[in-house]
Amino acid sequence: LDGVRSMLGSMSAAAGAMGRDPRLWMLGLVQAFFEGSMFGWVSQWVPALMHLKQDDDKLPIGIIFACLMLCISTGANLFAAAQSRGASVRTLMTLTLLLSFASMLLPFLVPYPPSFTLVLAAFCGFEAACGAFMPGMGVLRAEIIPASMQSTIMTAYRLPLNAVVVLVTQLGKTGVS
Repeated sequence: LDGVRSMLGSMSAAAGAMGRDPRLWMLGLVQAFFEGSMFGWVSQWVPALMHLKQDDDKLPIGIIFACLMLCISTGANLFAAAQSRGASVRTLMTLTLLLSFASMLLPFLVPYPPSFTLVLAAFCGFEAACGAFMPGMGVLRAEIIPASMQSTIMTAYRLPLNAVVVLVTQLGKTGVS
């Protein structure tokens, strides 16, 4: 019974803090939408590239995956290098979110069907943004979320994230994505 009271007390305190400081719920929404799009993208990148493949050769998924992982590392390293040179985390996160948005929008701005190379380049840009997003979000969470409520607020952030993932997954099943 004491454990339940303690949990309810923590949840109440976190909800109160989120009500008083809009930065807390805005941070959660940014995390939910970014990570939700990332999780959705993870399930769709192979089918998207296979759809654009013009010849009968097999798609070199392993090589493409390695390139994408390199892009994540590059994004994280570029973030760290810019931050060490004095760039603000908020500025870097704004640029990161713009890169991710532009990368996912680019294939839709060209005549259909977009080229395989263009889509792969856009995916690489998105992965670089993912690499920069993780350390940037970590810094923002450390700055904005009170340490005493961090685990409770981070758990609350999972609710909208899971809703976005379910929505993206369902859209992918119906062919809307």
